[in-house]
Amino acid sequence: MIKTDLHMHSAFSADSEALPRDNIEAALEKGLDTICFTDHIDYDFPDPEILFDFNIEDYFHELTALREEYEGRIRILIGVEMGMQPHLGERISKTLHDWPFDFCIGSQHVVFNTDPYYQTVWEEYPCGMVYRKYLEETLENVSVLDCFDVLGHLDYVTRYGVPMPEGKNDEVILENMDLIDEILKVLIRKDKGLEINSAAYRKDQAWPNPNPLVIRRYLELGGEIITVGADAHRSMDVAADFDRVKEVLEACNVRALYRYIRRKPERIEF
Repeated sequence: MIKTDLHMHSAFSADSEALPRDNIEAALEKGLDTICFTDHIDYDFPDPEILFDFNIEDYFHELTALREEYEGRIRILIGVEMGMQPHLGERISKTLHDWPFDFCIGSQHVVFNTDPYYQTVWEEYPCGMVYRKYLEETLENVSVLDCFDVLGHLDYVTRYGVPMPEGKNDEVILENMDLIDEILKVLIRKDKGLEINSAAYRKDQAWPNPNPLVIRRYLELGGEIITVGADAHRSMDVAADFDRVKEVLEACNVRALYRYIRRKPERIEF
């Protein structure tokens, strides 16, 4: 059983209304022993109507109080999901230096200056071009930035393109494996981990993000650090579909997972 969920959002994120306490209670109900809040900071997010930022002092104050309250029942870690763009390196590094985060997910949420969640990018560009450009920008980000611990939902862009047959994005992965290989090699060289994100199942996909082809390739290239998160924006989605993730991990011969405490990876059994 996977007992650690290292990717969840609360009302500190602009796209969530979940109360942190409700997330914790949901985690306890599902038998988890460790969770990490990773609310969104996306500096310079291209949609001016959404501010993906929050008061970090308030964040630590509330989550630290909850961590103390639930001590002995569940381990509560305080993390962040940082939106990556090459020009943000210094700004992100300063934020992470100034606050004692346990964990930082580096995520790519922008391609062609928009989030692929919005349909506008798919209306303006061919799907294949969007997929390729997204991965090119991901490669640039992981090459330039060093401030993150794991790369979040590597093939996130495939959630929102043309619906895949049976929800499988294998063809997209295979067509772009040259870029994916380079991304994975950079992660491994920099001792960065790979996140397995179950939110894709809630988007009617057959696989988590990333596809099992990517997970296997990461291991083949010598990667070891794998974390798991449900990317919950509602309390009910904490640890969602972890049974399906476990099947994928076993099929890929993943022998252990990791969690981060004060930015240091710890190996855990599952």
